[in-house]
Amino acid sequence: MEITECKKEDFPLLNKYLPAVKDRHIWRYGIQDTNRGVYLVAWEKEKPVGLLVLIYDGVGVEGSTNLIIGCADIKYLYVHDDSRRQGIAEALINEAIDHSLKRGYKMIGLLVDKKNIIAKNLYQKLGFKNSDHGDYPGTNIEIVDGKEVRTKVIAEYWHKDIA
Repeated sequence: MEITECKKEDFPLLNKYLPAVKDRHIWRYGIQDTNRGVYLVAWEKEKPVGLLVLIYDGVGVEGSTNLIIGCADIKYLYVHDDSRRQGIAEALINEAIDHSLKRGYKMIGLLVDKKNIIAKNLYQKLGFKNSDHGDYPGTNIEIVDGKEVRTKVIAEYWHKDIA
């Protein structure tokens, strides 16, 4: 597996293998293109299998859910169903931590659905902890059978000290 920063020429393969809500790959790339963060893509044999969007100091940045000033914010983490439980999410998070450290951040955080026990177990294993900022209502957006499906969720903000 290889992890790279997203490039415009990656869009056709991202749209083919990791379909997103209309123009979402472009929006994510725009965060990186304007130096507000980085859009990481995990590749397996030239096929994208996962992605992560990291927003630098996300407090007040459009699209950010960060609740802690001076904390890099993992805005979006996704691994294709066929590639889960292979260490891809962990590798993407570790790459995001490396990017955060290079920019001088001492903390990284993310929102996690309170009901997503698998994700919470992974984040706990990686040293994240609940920031105790209370519940954060949100919407999970997925593409199912080519259609956008929105689900209301209640999330928690978790963080990890990295320096």
